Amino acid sequence: MTPEPRVERRHAHLRTGRWLGLALGALVASAVCVALGLWQWGRHEARVEAVAQVDANWDAPVITLDQFVARGLTVPPDSQWQAVRLTGEYVEGSTVLLRNRPVSATPALHVLAVLLAQRDDGGDVAVVVSRGWVPADASIPSLPPGERDVLVRMRVEEGAVDRVPPPGQVYTLHTSQVVRASGADLDDVPVVQGYGQAVDVAPPLRPHPEPERDLGPHLSYAFQWWFFAAAIPVGVVVLARREEEDDAVRPRRRRADEVAEDDLVDAQLAQASEMSSA
Repeated sequence: MTPEPRVERRHAHLRTGRWLGLALGALVASAVCVALGLWQWGRHEARVEAVAQVDANWDAPVITLDQFVARGLTVPPDSQWQAVRLTGEYVEGSTVLLRNRPVSATPALHVLAVLLAQRDDGGDVAVVVSRGWVPADASIPSLPPGERDVLVRMRVEEGAVDRVPPPGQVYTLHTSQVVRASGADLDDVPVVQGYGQAVDVAPPLRPHPEPERDLGPHLSYAFQWWFFAAAIPVGVVVLARREEEDDAVRPRRRRADEVAEDDLVDAQLAQASEMSSA
């Protein structure tokens, strides 16, 4: 009879239901780790792109209102942080406070107002301007009168909020909600859908912090997940080899124990025989 190949005997335990289930579970876990790593990698790439966009617009030359609205009245994402020079007057009594928006862990109120900015042809365009912020317990400065030259960085408007704020306040920088809270009469005046953050801020107002350029931990998280994806099958292989070694050693240990037991019995019988002869 042809003997069973040694390889088949050595790896027979890997064909059991327990090991097949363990191998399948390891494959699934590795696949999940790979997918999570790709997800974190995608977030890293998106963050890199966002920071590059910030840097590009932050360092771009200042443009005029006409140059900016030539693309339309809605602030597009690729124009975020673009510096625009506005000239015009604030609508009297249009101050609006943005609530629940701390700055550097400081409870703060962002001071907003509606600016009627002038175009080159003499027409007006309404722009919501975030003039700066003050601590939540500070007094709110009044609007400066007369024509102003305001340098702002344009921002995409935030989403609308259903919650009703106190009069003269908002919970979000949504253009329509800010304009409605300001009470400004803007009939027949085009309104920029978005807002501008003032660059030159006079006390007691405080300037807005620069945008975050940190890429975050997404890249390191991606590599960690991929490390886990590789480590799981390696761990299964190591476990399989250890179990195989244990299976190989166990019969030899059993045989050695049997031999030792036989030797002990023989020694006891020999000793008993000598005592009976004496």
